[in-house]
Amino acid sequence: MRDIPNILLLLLVSAPLLNGCGATADPALPLENSGSTDDGRCQISVPRFEERTIPVGASQTRAKIWSPEGDADAGIIFVSGVDGGFVEPVDQIYTRMGERFAARGVPSVFVRYRSPGELTPSVQDALAAAEVLRQRGVRKMAIAGWSFGGAVIVHSAVRIPEVVTVVGFAPQARDTEAVAQFKNQSILLMHSETDENVPYISSQQIL
Repeated sequence: MRDIPNILLLLLVSAPLLNGCGATADPALPLENSGSTDDGRCQISVPRFEERTIPVGASQTRAKIWSPEGDADAGIIFVSGVDGGFVEPVDQIYTRMGERFAARGVPSVFVRYRSPGELTPSVQDALAAAEVLRQRGVRKMAIAGWSFGGAVIVHSAVRIPEVVTVVGFAPQARDTEAVAQFKNQSILLMHSETDENVPYISSQQIL
């Protein structure tokens, strides 16, 4: 699954894996063997993530990196919302995706903003995450973000040639005009109609 033509396909077919394959493994634990438990539940090999410092121009930031062994053709960038840090949407979905995809040879980078809520430096942080994946040989990338991260992923997608898929979780519409520059990128937005923080209409406005 490392040489898929479009990471959106990988995201879609992963849904049963993310939701129906037993409990989420603790990334701080050693690798577990793949296989099945005695009661028939599936068990997969889950590489732990490594949190480390990555360069951003003359500066630096921190990132969580799921880095399976071997070369990889596809990879994923995760960015956060307006408060920054390693805050995730949708019940820790970044961690779950990072673990599951790493177990299948797909690396991921969850980058922390140096200046949360500021678009330009946050995009630079995403570009730095892309460079980490390039060093692994990744040629196709997906970038995922939520809330304020919606603006970050749109602007990053037009500046990272390897991005083929953009995934937004309840993304804001503000500062997303660059979506008009998309050429070969697919876009997937997931948004609750009852969202009380970022209104559902935001996703409609992006599209």
